[in-house]
Amino acid sequence: MATKCDKSCQCSNCRYISVALQAINIASSYSVTKNEIAKEANEFRGLLESLSAKHQSIIDSTFPTDGDADPMKIFIDKRPYYQWLDFNPNAFLPENFQRFLLTGICAPVPLPESNNIKPVDTAPIFVVGCGRSGTTILGRMLSCHPHIAYLNEPRQLWMTYMNLFDIWSAMSRSRQGQLVMQDTESVQVAALNQHFLSIPSMVDRQVLCEKTPENVFKLPFIKTVFPSAKFVHILRNGRSVARSIARFQLHTWFGSDGYKWEQLLQALRMPQFNFSVPVSFLSLCEYSLFARGLLEWALGVVAGRYFARQLGQTQDMHECYLEIRYEDLLTSCESVLTRIEVFGGLEHSDEMIQLAKSILENPEEKRTKAGTAVSVLSKDEEDSIIELSGQDICNLLRELGGI
Repeated sequence: MATKCDKSCQCSNCRYISVALQAINIASSYSVTKNEIAKEANEFRGLLESLSAKHQSIIDSTFPTDGDADPMKIFIDKRPYYQWLDFNPNAFLPENFQRFLLTGICAPVPLPESNNIKPVDTAPIFVVGCGRSGTTILGRMLSCHPHIAYLNEPRQLWMTYMNLFDIWSAMSRSRQGQLVMQDTESVQVAALNQHFLSIPSMVDRQVLCEKTPENVFKLPFIKTVFPSAKFVHILRNGRSVARSIARFQLHTWFGSDGYKWEQLLQALRMPQFNFSVPVSFLSLCEYSLFARGLLEWALGVVAGRYFARQLGQTQDMHECYLEIRYEDLLTSCESVLTRIEVFGGLEHSDEMIQLAKSILENPEEKRTKAGTAVSVLSKDEEDSIIELSGQDICNLLRELGGI
């Protein structure tokens, strides 16, 4: 179960500041109040306190006086951004995501208490792919299907049963979070399966659809938990993905204190992926978010396809693994969504198709047309980074777009 965390920022910067303030207080106690050393110490103390105050204000503003609301109640009662639903797919992000990043606090999600809530026996659908590849818009479209109960990145639900799912928060290192699941013996597989598959029954739906982009690295584990699971892997032009990632803040995208990035580097070294980049490119990744974005994108593609090949050794991989292109979703969404319906064993829904088309007409979505992600670098700078990325990344860029 999720561990209880301190209601203060746990990021490395704030922890270092806390230690520095303690040192200043000790030093000041041995100094004369009016001397120059004490004056400079007070000025330094004020600077450090102001640096940590922003994080603490975010945390303090999100703690209600009567405790956090029941996440199941949030799931049923609220529905922001999804006007066509009577439940909130974002309820288990967790709701206060910035607080989660800074403190690691992630309250466990209780099982439904009603005896009428039973796990569904249909195959769950998992939408995966590198972040910024279109997983969010695809998930929103699938949420329009009248039979689907859609969950958007439900970290809180996963972490109810395994803290090692956390690769984002300031507590991820102490939790020993795993991007590629390896040490899973302590996971309560049966309880995890039952909890997830009970969600559709709560909202009178028949099929669970879950979207967490990083789950593209966890497909073998998810297949163990949900043997009948079906996976939709969405792929996008690699240059556009890297451009989009490069516009995020480092700690927001690659985890508090860079822990998610460390996990990506660990995945790079795993022999099953048979993937490599030049040492010079890894050095470039230390200060280029565009380069990091390229590597994350490429590793996600490789991890998904490695899983598909492994499936093909024991069964027809096309029964439970489907690749689609983000660019096709934008230009031919009806065709792509119909393929997913057939793949997932869903009845055809004209309602989903019409709502999906209206989503594409949203001005915000129009700005994300394929290949139009705004870059923080010039094209020449991007080309130079791509040239250094090595043969494996360049081969994927030639196949999927970006060169």
